[in-house]
Amino acid sequence: MQPDYIGKKNSLLLMMVSYHFLLGLTIYLIPQDKVTDALFAIPTIILQFIWCKIDAEQRGHHISKFVRLLIVLFCPIGLIFYLFQTRGTKVIISLLLLVVFICVLYASVLLGAILAQLFFNY
Repeated sequence: MQPDYIGKKNSLLLMMVSYHFLLGLTIYLIPQDKVTDALFAIPTIILQFIWCKIDAEQRGHHISKFVRLLIVLFCPIGLIFYLFQTRGTKVIISLLLLVVFICVLYASVLLGAILAQLFFNY
């Protein structure tokens, strides 16, 4: 039986959107600085790395140590590099989908922040 790669990847994407929504809710509760920004980025980096591992397994691709390091330390650059390695000529479609997904993440943060302001009167 084939593992449900698409279901796993979609679950991770939904977790990322939910996490960013929660970040939006807390934006007024926690002071923003470089340390908290870095700490808040860790779950996104972990989820992104897991997504890449599942995607690589689905495609029968091995992620090199260099690309793993890029994904963890330089998230956007590492993910783009990974997509170039695994998608070949179809990378443009994947990059466009990535841009759309990043917009969804920003929208979820914004929605969370708006709801926090409305309901918690910040």
